[in-house]
Amino acid sequence: MDTMQDLQQERKIGKTVMTLTVNLQRAIQMHMMKTIDTGMMMGGLEENIILVLILQLQQALVRQQRAMMVAISISISIMIVLRQVLALVQQLVVAAIIMIVLRQVLAGKYGTTTIPYHIIKSKRIRTSEIIVESDKVTIRTPLNKSKSDIEGIISGKASWILKKQKEYKETIPQIIKPTYEEGSTLPYLGKNYPLRIIKNRSEYNIKFCDGEFIIEIKSAKAPPAKIKKIYEKWLIEKAKSVFKRKVDEYSEKLGINIERIVIKNLKNRWGSMTKEGAINLNVNLLKAPEDVIDYIILHELCHLKVKEHSHHYWDYVRRYMTNYQEKIEWLKVEVI
Repeated sequence: MDTMQDLQQERKIGKTVMTLTVNLQRAIQMHMMKTIDTGMMMGGLEENIILVLILQLQQALVRQQRAMMVAISISISIMIVLRQVLALVQQLVVAAIIMIVLRQVLAGKYGTTTIPYHIIKSKRIRTSEIIVESDKVTIRTPLNKSKSDIEGIISGKASWILKKQKEYKETIPQIIKPTYEEGSTLPYLGKNYPLRIIKNRSEYNIKFCDGEFIIEIKSAKAPPAKIKKIYEKWLIEKAKSVFKRKVDEYSEKLGINIERIVIKNLKNRWGSMTKEGAINLNVNLLKAPEDVIDYIILHELCHLKVKEHSHHYWDYVRRYMTNYQEKIEWLKVEVI
């Protein structure tokens, strides 16, 4: 009779220990989800480490429970069994402390850095997508994604997000600001080409050949202001053919007609559309890579389909250029 009571008691103790372990696991999982609100974020790898520790502890408890059952069945002293249970509880407490410390150490990898993000939900979005820019993070999700689901996605990608943001901050501009002096460079279609100046010529002239700009001037001196003027005039003439080819290409893709292409040296914008259907383009775009020029032209032409910068508009842009965000970031970094 005593043996049966002891057995029931030990089963109860074992069940209590197992319940405690499960509750600890749930508590840690919930805590990891909430860390996103306090800025202490962990990536998927760190979470897996903690969950593996919990799983190993649970397995150890199961094995120990079986050992206790065998011990009781062969009439080993109840005190020995209780001592074993006590040791397991102590292991549980130590493991919990280790996991808390581990969480703090791993979270310290990001310190108290918070990741602000903007949520865009749409019924047209089927899978979640995180868009990282130098100054903001946007997550595009289906309508059925809950706040906790979104927090979990951001938390799981925290390491990657912070890494991308750091890369943006450390990015060195590709385009060298021109000084318009002999031996310097001039930008064209995303690259820097050497500038050679030939003096005492009969007329002013500029040509681009064999990966080099050659500017001919009449005087014995080469004032940077004069060289700049010659270069900018060449840019405008060159832009006429380059921009027209690209506007025609994207107009055909979008099924629209453009009445006129206007090329200007704009100060505050890369392009715009008029009510009359003309497109204004900044001549300085010719200093950017061709895919960046493509983006600006596509951006403006898409406004003939969707006026405002809504998620419908960006969905439309993405239809023709899936990596348009990279072009935006290039324009933010470069000074052209």
